[in-house]
Amino acid sequence: MKQLGTLFLLAYALSGGVADAATYYVAKSGSNNNSCAQAQSPSTARLTITAGIACLTAGDTLLVGGGTYDEGLASMPSGTSWSNKIRIANYNGEKVWMTPLAFGVNNPGAVIRFSAGNEHYIEFDGINMDGSNMPYGTATFIVHPGSEPHHIRLQNAEIIGRTTDNSAYSSLAAQPIEVHGGAPTVIGGYEFISLKIHGGGRPSAGTPSYADNGNGIYLAVPNSLIENCDIYDNKGAGIHAYNDDGAAPNNNIFRNNRIHDQSRSTDPGQMWGIITYGSYNQIYNNVIYRVRAAGASTSGEGIVIAGGTGSSVWNNTVYNNGSNGVHVGGGSVSSTVVRNNISYGNGANYVNGSSSTIHDHNLDDGTNPLFTNAAADDYTLQAGSPGRNAGVTVAQVTKDAAGNARPQEGTPDIGAYEYLGQSPTPPATPPAVPTNYKIVAK
Repeated sequence: MKQLGTLFLLAYALSGGVADAATYYVAKSGSNNNSCAQAQSPSTARLTITAGIACLTAGDTLLVGGGTYDEGLASMPSGTSWSNKIRIANYNGEKVWMTPLAFGVNNPGAVIRFSAGNEHYIEFDGINMDGSNMPYGTATFIVHPGSEPHHIRLQNAEIIGRTTDNSAYSSLAAQPIEVHGGAPTVIGGYEFISLKIHGGGRPSAGTPSYADNGNGIYLAVPNSLIENCDIYDNKGAGIHAYNDDGAAPNNNIFRNNRIHDQSRSTDPGQMWGIITYGSYNQIYNNVIYRVRAAGASTSGEGIVIAGGTGSSVWNNTVYNNGSNGVHVGGGSVSSTVVRNNISYGNGANYVNGSSSTIHDHNLDDGTNPLFTNAAADDYTLQAGSPGRNAGVTVAQVTKDAAGNARPQEGTPDIGAYEYLGQSPTPPATPPAVPTNYKIVAK
C-alpha cells in the first residue's frame, strides 16, 4: 500500500499537480444556491459565470450552458501553466454570450477587465463577448509592474466592441481587445485564435480622436500570438502593436488573419491593417483589403513596420487599400525582411524608408497577380498567376492561409495562398500493343 501511495504522489508531481482537476457547470436553469460540489453535475449547475468561477482552482474547467449572461469579470483564479490552466468553455457547442448591459458594481466597464490582478494561464474557449455597452471595450488587460495578467487565451468566439458613440465615454477607446503594457519586463504570452473581431470604436466629428481609438486588437506586450482571426469594421487598425509605457511589443506572431473593411470618419491617417512598433515580429499569411478612411480614398495602409528591428513580412496578400500596401518606415526601423508578398491595387504598393530592408521575391510592381475572383474577395491564384512558383522557401511558413501545405509544386507561391488547381500528373504512357506476335499451342 505504501508503494502505491508513493507512485501516486510521483505521478501527481510529474503531471504538474492536476490530479484533482475538476469540471464545473453553469446554466441559465441553474442556481447559485448549489454548492461547488453540486455544480460538478450539469443537473445541479450554478446560475452565473461569476459563481461558477468561484469554484475553480488551477487545472479546473468551467462549462457554460447556452444563453446570454449579463456579467463582467474583474478578477479570477489562475492556472500555473498551459497544461494546468483555468478553462472556461461553452458546454456541448452551445452558443454563449457574455453581454454586460450596464457599467456598475458587478461590471468592471468591460466584459473582461483585468486591471490590477495577476491572472494568468486562463483560456476562454467558445465564449462570445459583446462590449457594445461598455466604456473600456470588451476584453481589456492592463499590465502593472509586479502584478500583471499574462498568458491569457481567447479562442473560437465573436468579440464585439462598442458599436455606437456614447457621450459619457467618448474619450475612451472602446476597442474589442486591448492589452496595455506597464513596464519593460512584461511577460505577455497572450493568444487570440480563431476570433471574429469587430465594432471597435466609433469616433465621429466632435469627439476626441485618439491614436489608439477603435483598433480591433491593441497589443502592447511581447511573446503573443494572433492567428486565424477575421477582423473588420473597426475604426482604427486591425492589429496595432505599440510601445506603451515602456513595454515593447516584441517577438509576436501575426499570421493567417483576414483584416478588411476598416474605416473611420475622422483622423484618416489612423487607419491600418497591421501596424507594429516592436522588434522581431513575424507577420505572415495575412489577407488585408479595403482599409480606407471614409472621404479620404488615399488613406489607409495595409502593413506598416513603424519601429523596431528584425521584423519579417512574409507571404501576405495586401489589396485595394487607400494608401500604401506594405510600408517600411525609416528612423528606428532596421533589418526588416519583406519577402513573398503580393501587394496590388493599393495607393502605392510598396514604400521603404529604411536602408537596411531586405526586399525580394515580391509581386508589388503593379503586375496583375490574377486573383481567382477579387470581386468576391477570393484572393487565391489562377493557374496563370505570375505569383505561382515565384517565391522562395521561408522555414517558418510551412502552410498557407487556408492551412494547405506550402509549397504545393516544389517552389512556394507568392502571397497568402498556394495554388491548388494544378492538373494531376498524367499516368505513364502504356506500352504499345504488339503487332508481331503469334499464339503457340502447348
